[in-house]
Amino acid sequence: MVLLPWAIPAVISGIIWRWIFDGDYGVLNGLLLVTGVVERYVPWMSQTLTARLCMVIAHVWKQGPLAAVFLVAALQVVPPALYDAAHIDGAGRWKAFRFVTLPYLKPTLALVLIYETIVAIATFDLVYVMTGGGPADATAIIGWYAYTEIFRFLNLGHGAALALILAVLLLALVMIYVRTLRSDDA
Repeated sequence: MVLLPWAIPAVISGIIWRWIFDGDYGVLNGLLLVTGVVERYVPWMSQTLTARLCMVIAHVWKQGPLAAVFLVAALQVVPPALYDAAHIDGAGRWKAFRFVTLPYLKPTLALVLIYETIVAIATFDLVYVMTGGGPADATAIIGWYAYTEIFRFLNLGHGAALALILAVLLLALVMIYVRTLRSDDA
């Protein structure tokens, strides 16, 4: 059940969230109207700030379970004896987390950060299905711009250049994360 949002195809998840946030018949608006929080339906996807927030919520819902499973697996590797030793040495919860748990989580956190950054920057399907880059390009990201240049405006050179910039940017981010991870291990 935990991995279900991650296992659902991104297009289907985008459709689900578009239905939830719909300004005319959305589930969220229906719940808020019934509970008396709002007096009329709110057009979530037609305002720039709320459209971005809706995209973030959908993205976190879609990608969060995989990160959670990775972190739970990393937490299970921490030897319980280290917590006992930290407790005997007088460490409280915060210091036990900082000096025992966090060092064991660093490689997994780096991996999750690399993966989630790549997915966040390269996400196209949620943008395409939920907002189409709008309103007023508020939810458009570089992958969306590359798509519109190539397929909407038939500007193949500009779209290919944007896709190449995206690939180089993602490669640079991965190299920075890997270098940071290696310098922490030394």
